[in-house]
Amino acid sequence: MIDFLLFSTALRDLIRARRLFWVAAFTLLVPVLAFIICKYLHPSSRLWVYDNLASTMVFGFVLVILAVLFATGALTQELEQRTIVYLLTRPVERWRILLARFLAASVMATAAAWIAIIGLALVTVGVHHLGEVHLGRDLLILPVAALAYSGIFLFLAALTGKALVPLVVGLLYGFLWESLIPQLPGNFKLASLMSYVHVLAPHGSELNSTQTNSATGMLLASSTTGYTITHTVAWVVLLSVIVISLASSLVVFSVREYVPREEAG
Repeated sequence: MIDFLLFSTALRDLIRARRLFWVAAFTLLVPVLAFIICKYLHPSSRLWVYDNLASTMVFGFVLVILAVLFATGALTQELEQRTIVYLLTRPVERWRILLARFLAASVMATAAAWIAIIGLALVTVGVHHLGEVHLGRDLLILPVAALAYSGIFLFLAALTGKALVPLVVGLLYGFLWESLIPQLPGNFKLASLMSYVHVLAPHGSELNSTQTNSATGMLLASSTTGYTITHTVAWVVLLSVIVISLASSLVVFSVREYVPREEAG
């Protein structure tokens, strides 16, 4: 009962008018962009539009950015509002408080990404042709990716105890690292979490590569050289990131002392 109360409270804290505005903006950006593109392309190109926007905009942009906002906000808003002291004086273990906030952040990031990709599918192929795109698979992988990214950014927020640092680092990570590293030749792609996500939810050329290698183990090569990431490796890496980042966040949050922002300054 107490865990559900902590979760519902965390969920309510994350749903603020200003944050919801940005969530709605990022979420609706995808179907709106798809509508504009489809308006000027031949109907036969709609599958291409779905694959490219799902990969670059939903997985590569909306999911990552919202994971940054929600995961860092799950802790840093308490520092900004100077309510961190009251939060930590509750007669509940610290790790349970942070775990509830982690789950709430992941749920919010997943829900927004789901809305974005469902809207994308409806705009590009319509209700009667949803079977032509891998919407079910994408809906399954999005929560896994949300948990992984939320765990990383939550750990950064718990470690620094700052409101601005994890947000800036997270945005740079989403805009630069995850955009550039997978494009580099060789094994650089192994340092990108999105490379493993794309193996489990391939789109476009990634999907063609997966289908081509299905007889030899469903392999996906992200570049012409270097290590080839398999589905098994992708699952192991993503699940390991979730467990390690969350466990590290809970440990740090349980032992670290936090002070409100103004007092810290």
